[in-house]
Amino acid sequence: MTNAKNVQTFKQFQDAVNAAVRWTHPDYTNNGITRERARRVAEARKALGAAVPPKIERKGDDPRAAVIAGLAPKTADEIAQIQHAWAKIEKRLDAGQSLHTLVTTADRATLAAILDGLPTRPEVLKSSEADSIIREV
Repeated sequence: MTNAKNVQTFKQFQDAVNAAVRWTHPDYTNNGITRERARRVAEARKALGAAVPPKIERKGDDPRAAVIAGLAPKTADEIAQIQHAWAKIEKRLDAGQSLHTLVTTADRATLAAILDGLPTRPEVLKSSEADSIIREV
């Protein structure tokens, strides 16, 4: 599905939902109007779901694993660089900068430091969902 097709499909969905929530009929009770509106919204959602293609399943290994493995330090110099970068990242996180911002603006060394240091952050260690946090990053 192309981007223009996605935009058109979503616009149709929005129009259908807007029309559904404004729908009224003089012969229906308030309860009946509410049920009919809900049915029409559900119908619009179903149409949107049918228009969205299914998730593409990858065959073979996840290509991200090779990229992440390539970021791991291999020499003492790389380890020192990553430790230095992580110290700067921790200061930025402690100052309130979001991890999302750091990741989206990061260079290769910064990404490597984040992947290496994130599992030891107190917020991650205390979390019951530490594995999912690390996987998401």
